Amino acid sequence: MPLSRRTLLAASALSALTPALALAAPSGDYRLVFLTADTTTSTSTDIATYNSFVNTEATLTGTLLPASTWAVLGSTATMNAVTNANSLCNGNSACINAPLYEVVLNPNSSVSDVLVASSLAAMFAGNISSTINALQNGNQLYGFAVTGTNDNGTTATGNELGASQVATGLADSNTPPTEAGTFNLLLSNNSQPKSVYGISGLLQSSAVPEPASAALLGVGAGLMLVMRRRRKAA
Repeated sequence: MPLSRRTLLAASALSALTPALALAAPSGDYRLVFLTADTTTSTSTDIATYNSFVNTEATLTGTLLPASTWAVLGSTATMNAVTNANSLCNGNSACINAPLYEVVLNPNSSVSDVLVASSLAAMFAGNISSTINALQNGNQLYGFAVTGTNDNGTTATGNELGASQVATGLADSNTPPTEAGTFNLLLSNNSQPKSVYGISGLLQSSAVPEPASAALLGVGAGLMLVMRRRRKAA
């Protein structure tokens, strides 16, 4: 087979694999945050209700999120967002201090990990690099999320989840990200279904290539071998 034909076939295989590549996870320890694609009312005063909703959303068909345990970034009268999020860490400082990312699906069907904040504490101190507006399927949404939470991650007393009027943030990539805009921008009636924010437990990148990545490397190696043999035969 002529070299040009072999090269074309290898390149076609390489191209076919590219859209299937999974998220290139950040190096080291990290956590993921997302905005739920589905909505819920905020009438319940039990944080477990919202944690359960977030975990269901994180495992829906078509999700780009890895396996993890998830918690709501929200506050009730008896549980604030910071404590609830870090309850997943079981005291592990690497988890508590891990950077936060969201998974974004790009127009070319590739996915990117976008830094939201260097840590949960940094986010609630106002150091937000990107607004949380990516759904579990990687699509981005302009919408509202009920939080019941103050700018600093504590319970918005009187406007917590379960109160008649609940603190609500805006998931909007068109304005500069702030903790106030993200968590406590306006009040919503608790019977109005809205999205909520979710956060993962500790995730760790792996040095082992994922199956699609390994296959891609194999195609590249095969292409190099064909070209090398062709040069020797010449």
